[in-house]
Amino acid sequence: MLSFVARWWIGLAAGVVVGVGGLLGPAQAQTVVPRVVRGFVTDAATAQPLPGAVVHLRATPTTGTVTDGNGAFQLPLPTATTGPLVIELLGYRPTTAPLTGESLRIQLTALAVRLTGATVVGSAGQANPEQHLRGAQMGEAVLTIETLRTLPVLFGEADPVKTLALLPGVQTGGEGQTGLYVRGGGQDQNLTLLDGAPIYNAGHLLNFFSVFNADALRSAMLLKTPDAGRGGRLSSVLDLTSRAGDPDSLRGRIGVGVIASRLLLEGPIGRRQPTADSLDVRRGAGGAARPTFLLAARRTYVDVLARPFQKKADSGAPYYFYDLNGRLAWRPGARDRLDLTLYHGRDQGQFALGGGQFSARFGWGNSAGALRWQHTFRERLRLLTTLTAVDYQFQFTSAFSTYETRLLAYVRDYAATTALQWEPVARHRLEAGLTATRHTLRPRAGDASTADGQQFTTNRVQTKYADEAAAWVQDEWSLTDAFQLSAGLRWSGLRQRGPFTDYEFTGSAAQVLDSVFTPRGATVVRFQTPEPRVAVRWALPGGRASLKAAYARSAQYVHLVSQATSALPLDVWVPASRLAPPQRAHGFSAGYFRTLGPAQAWEVSVEAYYRRLSGQLEYRDGYVAGPSNRDIEFEFVRGTGRAYGLELLARRTTGRTRGWLAYTLARATRAFPDLNGGRTFPFRFDQRHNLSLVATYDLTPRWLLGSTFTYATGQALTMPERRYVVAGNVQFQYGARNAFRMPPNHRLDFAATWQRPPHRLGPRVWRTRWQFSVYNVYGRRNPWFYYLAPTGDATTGTGRLTGQSVALFPIPLPAVTWEIEF
Repeated sequence: MLSFVARWWIGLAAGVVVGVGGLLGPAQAQTVVPRVVRGFVTDAATAQPLPGAVVHLRATPTTGTVTDGNGAFQLPLPTATTGPLVIELLGYRPTTAPLTGESLRIQLTALAVRLTGATVVGSAGQANPEQHLRGAQMGEAVLTIETLRTLPVLFGEADPVKTLALLPGVQTGGEGQTGLYVRGGGQDQNLTLLDGAPIYNAGHLLNFFSVFNADALRSAMLLKTPDAGRGGRLSSVLDLTSRAGDPDSLRGRIGVGVIASRLLLEGPIGRRQPTADSLDVRRGAGGAARPTFLLAARRTYVDVLARPFQKKADSGAPYYFYDLNGRLAWRPGARDRLDLTLYHGRDQGQFALGGGQFSARFGWGNSAGALRWQHTFRERLRLLTTLTAVDYQFQFTSAFSTYETRLLAYVRDYAATTALQWEPVARHRLEAGLTATRHTLRPRAGDASTADGQQFTTNRVQTKYADEAAAWVQDEWSLTDAFQLSAGLRWSGLRQRGPFTDYEFTGSAAQVLDSVFTPRGATVVRFQTPEPRVAVRWALPGGRASLKAAYARSAQYVHLVSQATSALPLDVWVPASRLAPPQRAHGFSAGYFRTLGPAQAWEVSVEAYYRRLSGQLEYRDGYVAGPSNRDIEFEFVRGTGRAYGLELLARRTTGRTRGWLAYTLARATRAFPDLNGGRTFPFRFDQRHNLSLVATYDLTPRWLLGSTFTYATGQALTMPERRYVVAGNVQFQYGARNAFRMPPNHRLDFAATWQRPPHRLGPRVWRTRWQFSVYNVYGRRNPWFYYLAPTGDATTGTGRLTGQSVALFPIPLPAVTWEIEF
């Protein structure tokens, strides 16, 4: 594999050099850029790095660059350049910086008079309207979390996942849901990372809220066409970055809403230390800084509010969720930075029926930890290493009279990733890395007991063990001011290892014909996939428009197979195996990007995409979850998929009125030889039309109004066409798969946010904020699920079935949120 990577890299470099020589000609070959200005951009109040800030010359605004994820930038300039630099970022006051021979440390001050909403960019991926013209990356969206809470959301709980779903090509699973479906892919085809640690279930309260507390986040980036450095899923990567603690003083925030409350504390640890300029690593001395911490907690009190009403009823559902976030950040020297992130979240519920004759308890949650070390060897060479540990569990216990059953499923991962980043010259960045993950997946384990102490097994599906690894190289090169290339290769693979017993059953699965046992550590089956990625950008004359195109092959070695009939997260995670080979995809996209208006206040983009999917899994027809001791993979059937569409985005970033319009015209299908008679059918979450309108308006320096409107084609369902009575039993005849459509889903939400100017009380400065919101302003009865209501008598031929919908939130839902910072 390494020899192939080396030959590919050498071939790519040779091809690029030859191509550039022919493209540029002798005149360009003699051009020399002898000067490069470098620096970092941070928030003046919190010292947090600011990605996406535009840095350009005041005299020639087209000569510029954008800060990376660490707030760093480098800008090549002619020797004779003397004018100052201008630094701009949406939501911050622009500033200038003189050109000196030193590395620049630039601080931006947030606009105190502006209650801006979440800064969201669709095709651009950065917080400035110019950035989407400069980079070759396509399908990128960045959400900064300074004031995400100003947008109207369900029960006033700020949710970065739901906000990202307002962008083109992205949708949720339906009314109130947080799962993302990107460009016709499934929910499991999105890799969700919190500081590098994967989160397997990102939903709270039966998926009505995401597990991410906005108070603890700095930014969220969604990549629909990730480069070679990010992989493991077919559709997208959702990369969330938590905030580091304030380096100067102890700060806090308390938030109280109608369904949950939040608490955040952050600050430095220990005494202040004298520091050298840690940004100029060439000095190599000093640069140490005291550690900082951040702690955030959130808990709902649905169980507390419901308790008085449960005493009057036989049934009830005491339910609550909570999550805890923590981060430690430390810079022991000018060349090193250490970050430790911890997360733990849990949903817990129970209910009872029949005066206690039947009861059930259920719970699920994620625990994750990430340790990251960043070392800078010299100014253009650095190493990033991350260690992660993840645990996701689901438990369900039910008791009826003297009989109790228990169900358990879990996923545990341990992973290490290291990447070397090198910038040999200005506007040229190379990266090479390795990642390895050790998976342990338990799809289903069940047992039962009786009142007299008898124990027996109901489900004993084997635990799956697998090792996943990948190596990649990535090259980003601005060959000219107009042409940029981003090319890379990722080589990934998975090895399923023992202990494992591979069974062969009879056609009816009633008897075992043969079995092969693989001992611990030995290889059961092995897969590998080359994943080339390439993206190009061509800037059109005038500097206000560009064309982009991209291709990516991707592979996914874990599967999530869901049962649509369950409201609980009874999803099954399994690794690739003989019966469930890896998912793979080819993706093509192209787009046109442009800025319009004075000061380039408007951003407009059009993107088209086409994707082919293989290795898709579904449950076989007629499968019903129940006691079973054979592997769950025997219940799957395999198929392919296809998705294509057109995405439109128009966004305004300046002025008192800001917002965006996003529209997607799309189609997503699946084809399984063993389902629907082998005929192609719509993907369950296929949506032909998806429209989002988002607007914020600065009414006064203290009041901000925000509103969102969404419209989407109804979800596809499989419904019965006829009902029969056979030997006294009712049986249904189903129609074509996913041939029925729910009515369109549309909704208007509104929010008004009031913020009191900062005021001093004692030694501290306090900030108070109120938000008043209404979810579903005009009371649209959007269907949550459908059921069949029989009428008449089926035995006499007068029976009929009528589909009835149930609306989850059929009336306007007001909410009030109060928050104070100190």
